[in-house]
Amino acid sequence: FTEENNIKTHYSYFGRSKIKVIFKMLHYELRKKYRKSFMKNNLTYEINDKLKLVYFPLHQEEERILLIGAPFYTNQFELIRNISNSLPVGYVLAVKDHTVMDVRGWRGVREIKQIMGLPNVIMFHHSVDSTELIKKSKLVISIRGTTSIEAAFYQKPSIAFGKVGMYEISTMTIVDSLKNLPEIIKN
Repeated sequence: FTEENNIKTHYSYFGRSKIKVIFKMLHYELRKKYRKSFMKNNLTYEINDKLKLVYFPLHQEEERILLIGAPFYTNQFELIRNISNSLPVGYVLAVKDHTVMDVRGWRGVREIKQIMGLPNVIMFHHSVDSTELIKKSKLVISIRGTTSIEAAFYQKPSIAFGKVGMYEISTMTIVDSLKNLPEIIKN
């Protein structure tokens, strides 16, 4: 019930009102609930031991690792599509969203459906244990995340699209061009 004086004196408040903020927040929360419900009902929870998995964890959207560290790989959907097309016959790409995306309201349902619609791609629920996915995978692929480093603890080969810190790990291969991806995966 206080006055909205900041609208007159602060540029960052221009066009805002308490009622607009309330409606925007309500819309955000409803959209987040819808997305969470869709994921709960449509994503995979069980890791099939019979599948030859290649694990790719999604990065949190609008993250420093993507924007500054790997600016040519910010479109994660296109990267998933390229990885999926580069896999040998019989292999399946296991994709899992970052749990921190909860703070960002999750990915859109349309984006999740696009990922799920790709051939030989399984989208796992964010609650699935990443360590188990790493252990049960034949290969781990990450843009620049620490998952490639974690894979080394379980003697799993990994591929990264940029240097991960100052680590030089014998099980990690850095991709210099998407053209080389099928050959790198095969090796």
